[in-house]
Amino acid sequence: MRVNGGWCWIHEPNGTTHCIAYLKNHLEQAVEAVQIPDLQLGGKFLHLRFADLDLLPLICADLLQPAALYPASPQARMQRMLRNLVADRPTLVVGSLLQIGFNHNWATAIDSVLNTVLAGRSGLVALCNVAHDVPVADEIRDKWRSLTGVFAPYHTIAHGQANLPAVRALNAQGIAGAVVRQTHPSVTAGMVAWQPYNPVNGKFVWRGNMVSPISAQGISAPIVAAPSMAACEIARFLRRYPVDPGTAPRVAAGTSEISEQLLRPSPPIPETLLTSTLNGTLLKDRVDPDQIDSVEVISALKPGLHALATLKSIDGIEWQANPRMAGQLRIDAQDRHLLVWRSATGSPGVMRRDLAAWMLSGGEHPHLVVLGSTPLGDLRDGEIKDDRRDDISVAPTVDTDLGVGGSLASFAGDITAAKGMRRVAGLGLSQVAQVYADYDAAEDNERVTTLLARIGAFFQEGIE
Repeated sequence: MRVNGGWCWIHEPNGTTHCIAYLKNHLEQAVEAVQIPDLQLGGKFLHLRFADLDLLPLICADLLQPAALYPASPQARMQRMLRNLVADRPTLVVGSLLQIGFNHNWATAIDSVLNTVLAGRSGLVALCNVAHDVPVADEIRDKWRSLTGVFAPYHTIAHGQANLPAVRALNAQGIAGAVVRQTHPSVTAGMVAWQPYNPVNGKFVWRGNMVSPISAQGISAPIVAAPSMAACEIARFLRRYPVDPGTAPRVAAGTSEISEQLLRPSPPIPETLLTSTLNGTLLKDRVDPDQIDSVEVISALKPGLHALATLKSIDGIEWQANPRMAGQLRIDAQDRHLLVWRSATGSPGVMRRDLAAWMLSGGEHPHLVVLGSTPLGDLRDGEIKDDRRDDISVAPTVDTDLGVGGSLASFAGDITAAKGMRRVAGLGLSQVAQVYADYDAAEDNERVTTLLARIGAFFQEGIE
């Protein structure tokens, strides 16, 4: 006969170490109950009572049956036990899981434990699952990541906690808390806090602030700061929304280069890559990496990143490493920067006006080619000119005849002097898609050559 059990190690400071075994009370129905016919059930759950904590460790399916629906379930038995205990200390329910992927039963189970079993008590649920590293497009499922996290009743921290590099805030029906952000094997640590959650007592259910990857050799050392939120979410986005079948292999090659750049400390940093791809030259309007799951943003970021990957895969196109300059990429042979801008809002006209404003702001800058698109269509091809309607506060160029004299006449050092006129040209983002969509190996080099020629044709005398 076999049993499914766990071991709970208790270390007394400067004292004895105890090992307490406990058995699983409810079998997982798809595998355990069917494929292991001699597997036996436990009849009791483990309750560890300390001076400052009630600890209840459970195994996987023991958590799944809601107390209100199943009076003989582990949940219901815990609820009856806790009714007889004074609520003078917090309660932590811990679940050890072997769950492949998220299903809604877990959201229901966590909600039930927090708001039914632990009703009237200060309590949390902490889950530790296997590292199920399979991102999915559906945010309703993907927000749970691998289910590993710490959860509190929603009403105790109704606005949710803040996002951190190591952990991501989660809000669901009756639940608020945080899950481990990345789903590869790792150790994530941080302080757990009990209600009340407020500016004085603290506003984190779990301030998970340290993470260390685990490999076949063990925990990585030394432990370094967790990757930025933008780095994690861009890398995950590229996996959640892969390129369509039939796409040129260079997109995958360029995606690998983006993934490598996300981990480097050198510019362009992940936050800049994300913001510039969605907001172009409007870098002050930072994009929140945990708010890129709307239909509008997904529809913009997916083609934007795929275009960026395609361009980066082309020989001679390098990362643009000056954070004070516009563009994610540069072509040294053509002495120009490239900006991939797929806006989630606005129109091509709005994009052109934003680019004109950037151009008129002045300052030394290499020529900029913007490969742009909006929900209403591509950016119009051609160099963007100084239109007097763009910004009436900008002075005319120094060679403009104003028809005035005396004290109003121009002279050397006049405040109307140009600050170094920038030049910018637009090119429809669909022209990059023509390189990678409907892949034909025989045409790949020709498509790349055509695109580079279009980029290189700008800023030549007599050519727009």
